[in-house]
Amino acid sequence: MDNTRIRAPRERPVGVTIIAVLLGVEGVFEIILGILALTNIFPRGLISTGNSPVGGYLGATYLIAGLIKLLLIWGLLRLKRWAWVATILFAGLSIVTSCFAISQSHFVLWTLLFDMVIPAVIWIYFILNDDLRSAFRA
Repeated sequence: MDNTRIRAPRERPVGVTIIAVLLGVEGVFEIILGILALTNIFPRGLISTGNSPVGGYLGATYLIAGLIKLLLIWGLLRLKRWAWVATILFAGLSIVTSCFAISQSHFVLWTLLFDMVIPAVIWIYFILNDDLRSAFRA
């Protein structure tokens, strides 16, 4: 008898697909904001800059965050453990930085949705759902 184990393919929970779609929306939105910031083209009220200079740093930050989220989507859809861990860390970081952002006088409402509510839902779902953790073998 052959000693090699044949692994049955893991089934992806529906919640992972939903989270991947949410991350995709966030990622595309951040890439667009990054490009707008790098080119200094902002629709009025989209990004509140206060008195701080915008441009290179903000644009690069949004662009990199958006690209990382697109990479996470790929890992999540393939049930990679690193994607599960990175998504939890990324969502937690987003929640923490959003707490600082909403305390500023130039707070923008869309920040609450994209940078705090969606990551909080992702974070809670990833931490509390046993089926999801077992799918990623975490």
